[in-house]
Amino acid sequence: AAASSHADDELGLAAAPRSVETVRAVYEFAASHPEVLDYVPCFCGCESAGHKSNTHCFVGARNSEGTVTQWDYHGLT
Repeated sequence: AAASSHADDELGLAAAPRSVETVRAVYEFAASHPEVLDYVPCFCGCESAGHKSNTHCFVGARNSEGTVTQWDYHGLT
């Protein structure tokens, strides 16, 4: 899976409004399926943060191989 165990602490999952398991599953889906979330618009106004699709609410950056190198905290809200 793209999410590592230290990502739980990094993302602050204990403070998430959903269970840790649910949040982890959604982040893993976002990391594994950008071809889906790239077409899902976000209506919360996050485009002001540079987000272009729902993918950007979860994945902050990827390396040249496509591996997630930075998560975005916006998906927690």
